[in-house]
Amino acid sequence: MDEVEEQAAGREGGGPTDVDLVRAYRAGDVHAFEELHRRYVASIYRLVRRKLGDALLAEDIAQETFMKALRMMDRVDETFNFGGWVHTVARNLCYDELRRRRLAVRCGRSRSACLRSTGSS
Repeated sequence: MDEVEEQAAGREGGGPTDVDLVRAYRAGDVHAFEELHRRYVASIYRLVRRKLGDALLAEDIAQETFMKALRMMDRVDETFNFGGWVHTVARNLCYDELRRRRLAVRCGRSRSACLRSTGSS
């Protein structure tokens, strides 16, 4: 069983599963999302740092990953694979960042100047 599967199973000390935590969060328990964050933040950070090679940016994108997950929790089926999904969100945010970098290089300007000229955020 890999790290994500072990976390999803919630077998660390017999704690709640990810599905239990998603249900609890959707029922109003904010501490449930805090536990999901605790379970996955390190692996999300490692994934992003590996893809982008920048520790500070990895912290920002890891945080953005969980903010996006938090905003979307009410739109997903509560029995979905949270660990796999949150890693996919992080990967997609990395791809967005890499696209922005390529665009900045093509524009021949700083990233922020290029984004302002294209209307992107």
